[in-house]
Amino acid sequence: MWWQKTSVVPAWGTVAEQWLTAEESDRFDGFRVRRDAERFLGGTLLLKGALSVITGRDPSRTSLSRRCECGQEHGRPRDVDGTVHLSLSHSEGLMVVAASLVAPLGVDVERVPSRCPVELFNSVVARGDVSPTTAGEFAQLWCRKEAWLKATGEGLRTAMNQVAISPGNNVLDMQTPEYGYRAAIATLQGTPKITVGDVDELLRRFWLPQG
Repeated sequence: MWWQKTSVVPAWGTVAEQWLTAEESDRFDGFRVRRDAERFLGGTLLLKGALSVITGRDPSRTSLSRRCECGQEHGRPRDVDGTVHLSLSHSEGLMVVAASLVAPLGVDVERVPSRCPVELFNSVVARGDVSPTTAGEFAQLWCRKEAWLKATGEGLRTAMNQVAISPGNNVLDMQTPEYGYRAAIATLQGTPKITVGDVDELLRRFWLPQG
């Protein structure tokens, strides 16, 4: 697992030139909002770096697919070679990539809202959930559910209020490297075992300019 702030992404230009495919470069250039472009770029580079560390493949020759069942490129990231399970999440300045050779997984990070959004309870809290009483508890519940739905491949096709989730064998709450966030990881096989990688070391390993 690798964490990174999206604010550092503009400094990754040299890596981007070498790692992005022509299709990915076109998509990056097509974003009208800079924040969206930086999230796409940062997520893509982290995913390719993680794949390279795990498989030994050259990141510039690593192919990702985001094709959804509807045919559009907005689905969860997938290793085209099919050997590594991947998950990506970002929220207001922080992003995380998780990878596994064992089983499908999902990861989610959320910024804690300024207040507990009770108006969302009906669409998020399921019968059987412990109802959140603080903004942090709500964000954590959201993370658990989104991580699980990513792991199963259902995504937002399944309403959150139809899935009761609590920390257990397949879902694990995580600490985040920045204050004010909540995160969770889920896997379809056993209790997630987390190893946090050094993203700076990862990028230095693959040509990130120093200084």
